[in-house]
Amino acid sequence: MQSSRILLGLSFLLAGAATATALGACSDGNDGISAYDGGSKDSGASDAAATTDGTVRDGGAGGSGKITLNEISGKGDEWVEIANIGDAPIDLRGYSLTDGDKDGGAPKTSDALVFPAQTILAPGEFLVAAKQPGDAGAATCPGKPRLCFAITFGISNKDGDVIHLLGPTNEAVAYPAATLLDGETWSRLPSGTGNFGRGKATPNAANSQ
Repeated sequence: MQSSRILLGLSFLLAGAATATALGACSDGNDGISAYDGGSKDSGASDAAATTDGTVRDGGAGGSGKITLNEISGKGDEWVEIANIGDAPIDLRGYSLTDGDKDGGAPKTSDALVFPAQTILAPGEFLVAAKQPGDAGAATCPGKPRLCFAITFGISNKDGDVIHLLGPTNEAVAYPAATLLDGETWSRLPSGTGNFGRGKATPNAANSQ
């Protein structure tokens, strides 16, 4: 009987954890952009503690680390750049990247790229995820970043799109419809911290106008 009570209690704990880590879109009302602060060891966000090698699992709001969607290309090559603008490495294991559906821009989790274990983004480093040609073998990304991943979803330059970075705290960026020219991307200006606007394509490097 005692073991049954223990198992029942464990079931409730697991159910609560699953609810706490459910993914979804959020917005702060800033032109379709929602800031990502990643949580901290004191914030209650999941997996926020640093590992034995000093890697921060969440991005830590207390100055330990921070990630953000930094640059999006939907004109010509289609790719998304993620930046670590904090001062500690961040493990993106279990985070996912996807675009939005056509009815309201909610994240299409069925098309999401889920980052594997040991996807460690160093301070000041960029990760690029790019749509690949149909005959591609290993993933290749513009700018030749150390961390390069393939995405299966497209980014519509004609109709606009919403790009989602899903994790302990979610970020959504509205990519504009039919406004960007060849060689332009939707970029944070200043790089990493500013609002989005038209910039030059600078994969794996700081954004510029």
